[in-house]
Amino acid sequence: MNAAEERIVARLRDAAGAVGETVGEVPPFPEARRTRWWAPVLAAVTAAVAVVMTAAAMTAGVGVVAVGRAPEYFAVGDEQDVVFRRSDTGQETGRFPVPEPGLRFGLLASARDGFYVSASADACATRFFRVRLGPGGEVARAEPLAVELPEGTRPVSMAVSADGARLAYGLSRCPGAGANGVERLGVTDLAGGGSRVFASHSEGMVSRLSVTGDGRFVAFQRTGVEVSLSAVDGREVPEGTVSAWRGVFGVKSDIPEVWVLDVGAVGTGTGGGDLGVARRVGLRAASDVPMGMHGVRISADGRSFTAALGPVRSDGKGTGVIVRFDAGDGGQTEVLHRDGTSGLWLLGGDASGDHPLVLRGDEIGTVGTDGYRMLLRVREPTGVRIAW
Repeated sequence: MNAAEERIVARLRDAAGAVGETVGEVPPFPEARRTRWWAPVLAAVTAAVAVVMTAAAMTAGVGVVAVGRAPEYFAVGDEQDVVFRRSDTGQETGRFPVPEPGLRFGLLASARDGFYVSASADACATRFFRVRLGPGGEVARAEPLAVELPEGTRPVSMAVSADGARLAYGLSRCPGAGANGVERLGVTDLAGGGSRVFASHSEGMVSRLSVTGDGRFVAFQRTGVEVSLSAVDGREVPEGTVSAWRGVFGVKSDIPEVWVLDVGAVGTGTGGGDLGVARRVGLRAASDVPMGMHGVRISADGRSFTAALGPVRSDGKGTGVIVRFDAGDGGQTEVLHRDGTSGLWLLGGDASGDHPLVLRGDEIGTVGTDGYRMLLRVREPTGVRIAW
């Protein structure tokens, strides 16, 4: 998203009635406060291998560097603030604090018209906000969104169409509301109103969401969940306790694959949908590309996928490859970047799909035609929420 596009969008709405090289000393992003259920969930759904997560505190210390040609602004969030910075200098341009006492920010996404963030007062009371930036990257307007989640559910993943018209979110049962339940994907029409929920007959979660530019097709991975009611220190936890739990999250298949669902019409009266009709696409990489997938994203036009492949060790080392695949037959079409020393995780990207956000060790950066460029450095990568 850039300032010129934001100004054009603002004028149209009014008419209708409605970082590569270090760029000097930049103040570090404030250390994140203690997080609750959404930080481990967010970390878990960005993982392609089983990983044990606990409801422990995570902090993210951020040092910002320049990125070259990229979206003009990016956002980094913790529980209490979403901070907006320039991509070329790292300078803070605006800040959106939680709008009410007791709320805590969760998921973060972006579109051409603004940034989107979820906030919760507890584990089962989620609200959504859209933040629009002014010409200089300042917060021009923040507005609540009319999104109603099914009773007893919470969002564990989120994506927005490039035009900001549709919001997609993977749903899980709230802690204490029984077993995790079947896979569910919700879609809300932010332009016309109304929501639709798609469900399958399998237990698990819909993770790693991405959507096409018009919001019609939603790509995702399927994640299995096992939750053991035992506290981190080994004490037994009574049924229904949500303050301490241990979960094992992992993508159900070792085969690189992604599912694509045509969500069709979304609005009042459309009812529910069948997640089981989603099309499975097996990704076929070349023989010189190592296996193990760590994130996948559909392109704005729906014709291709971008994925992070290769082994990643617990210390972040490994062999990372960012690859593009044909969305029709799953065949490899292009290698965007190879890293022989560090594993790569695909965290997301901009609305155009041309600037993927990747995690590389303790760095978050982007991959383009000129290779890898660092955006910022983090102390606890799994605790960082970022979008541009």
